[in-house]
Order: sequence, then C-alpha cells, then structure tokens
Amino acid sequence: MKSIFISGLLAAALTGGSAFEAGALEAKAETAPVIYATAWGYTLAQDGSGFYNDVAAALTKREEGRSFYKLMPYKRAKAKFLADAGGCLFPSSVDVLKAGGLADEKHPMVQTEPLFEARTHLFAAPGEEPPHTMADLKGKRIALPAGSMMMDLLKGSGAKIIGVNDEESKAEMLMSGRVQVMSGMMPDTGLVFAHMGRQLPAFDGRFSFLNVGLAVVCRKTPETEALIGRLNSRIAELETDAAYRDMLHRAGVKPVGAGAEAMNAIMPAGGADRLLPAPAGRRFPHLKLR
Repeated sequence: MKSIFISGLLAAALTGGSAFEAGALEAKAETAPVIYATAWGYTLAQDGSGFYNDVAAALTKREEGRSFYKLMPYKRAKAKFLADAGGCLFPSSVDVLKAGGLADEKHPMVQTEPLFEARTHLFAAPGEEPPHTMADLKGKRIALPAGSMMMDLLKGSGAKIIGVNDEESKAEMLMSGRVQVMSGMMPDTGLVFAHMGRQLPAFDGRFSFLNVGLAVVCRKTPETEALIGRLNSRIAELETDAAYRDMLHRAGVKPVGAGAEAMNAIMPAGGADRLLPAPAGRRFPHLKLR
C-alpha cells in the first residue's frame, strides 16, 4: 500500500468539482488525522510493503480522505506523533506509551480495539543459551531497536546496549555473533527470519517484556475519537473476514481473544521446548504493569 496525497485542486480536476469544492477538500485534509506508521524494516517498510502495511491497508480501506496513513522512519514517526496534538501512531498501544511516560492526564490518548497480540522477547545467537532473567543479561552485547522503550527497560541490566535502525540488520547482527542477544517482537521476528531463510532463534517464552494488543493510538481530540470509532467498526468487520484472518494466520499471528495456541505450533524454533506462552494478563512483567 502506498500513501497517496492528492491536493484539493487536483481532486477537483479529477472529480469535476468546483474550485470552492477543492478548497473544502483542502480544508478537510488539514483537519483530518494523520496515522504515523513506524517504518523500520521488512514487516513495515517505507515503500508500503510488509505485514503491518497490509494490515493497515485492510483497516483503513474505507477512510477515503477522512484520515491519512503516512509512512516515516521509526524515530521520526514517533516524534511527529508526539508533536501533533491530533495525530495517531501505528502500531502501538496506550499501555506502552503510558509506561514510557508519553501518555498522561495532560496528554490523553485513545486507541482502537486491539488488532492482535504481540510479545517482545529476547533471542539468543546461535549456540547461546537464551536469557531467562535480567541477571542473565549482565556483560552481554544486546541489539535493540534504536529509540524503542526496550532501551529504557534494559538500561540497568548490565548489558552493552546497541541501537539498531532496522529489523533485518538486527537479525543479521545476531546471526553473525556481533551481539549475543537481540530483542524482538513476535510475530515480527518470525516473519523476518522466515524472509531470511533462517531458523527462528531460541528464546524463553516466559521471559517477556511488552505483551500487548497492538492498535492504532491517537492523541485525544473529537476528530481522532471519530476516527477510532470508524476503525473499531472496521475491525469488527475484519474479524469475520476469512481472507483477513487467513493473512494473520499465515503471518503466525494469534488474534486477540483466540485460544492460547503456542507460537511454536506456527513458527518452530531452535529450542522449541522454550516457546511457552507468557502468563495470561501480564503485559509488562518487569514493570509490574497490566
């Protein structure tokens, strides 16, 4: 999916509308919420390809200019979202933003119903034992997404933290032994390693950090609340759409509310006996947030 921005005059020319109508379209575009998409690799690429862009395309199919989906590099998208009093972020979660101190009573946020569940784990380099506790990280080289909340969560771990700007580079650093550990979210990590033709690295499924339902998050305004309402209606439709559910299944995604199917039933990994579901309801086990 490509982001397409049409000026009011061009829209008028294409639709046969008047200059007055074109001006109305431009005014509408100025107030329409922007959904900033955090492009940073294979699963959410800036050229519009990847699993998360496919999900967004299905979700925003009927928006027709009432909101705009804008792809940006990961850190820039987050900065734009925080600077835009009526902006939105995808994919994210209010819980994650609150934990990072980015959402509070002065900066209220709203989100859609969760699209699906995602979990952040720590993956081990070939031949390495995956970490089972924070103490296991001491002295290790660990690759994390630059600008992500994981950099804050692991600051006191004693690990040497290396920020990486895209998910394929992060995976290559792990496979080459340049780092001993990397953080990764499922299903993203499974998709990246499948794309690379590599086996999913070992990880401890009980040692998870950000266990959340991913959604579209918006700064709270009348316009974004209306957008959230429309997107929630669309999510309800997609839940019964066989093609959409098949897309999620092929990506190894467990929809929110589905049975507790182990991830390794879809994406077998080295040390598959370690792929155990995280405890139910524990979204941030090391932050003690739910």
